[in-house]
Amino acid sequence: HGDPYFIQHYLMEIKYEEGSDFTEFFLKLKNAMKAASEATESVMTEGQKSIYLFHSMPKSWKDDLRVWKGQRKYIPYEDLKQSIEGKVCDLQAQERYTLAKGTPVTTATKSERALVAAGPTITP
Repeated sequence: HGDPYFIQHYLMEIKYEEGSDFTEFFLKLKNAMKAASEATESVMTEGQKSIYLFHSMPKSWKDDLRVWKGQRKYIPYEDLKQSIEGKVCDLQAQERYTLAKGTPVTTATKSERALVAAGPTITP
């Protein structure tokens, strides 16, 4: 589909969802940026790529993104990509730790199951 208006709209709709596969998301965004560049017969600047990547991040990350940006006009594309990859890795590690550790709900559920398995208790 070579319509630049369609491609531009599609590019702006791409969003990364926390917990999803970052590599898959990134390839989708990269291909859409390439298609937009070809459809408009122009080379996309690092600044433009950075803006699209920034825009595609979850709203809950916007504060982190602003901190990373600081006083600069925009975050260089490769720097932004690396910062996001680092955040994704940190979140995945945190999630794995939480799952391995278990949650209070999990512990309570195990206790309830143990009581049921033990059967009814008779009190005199």
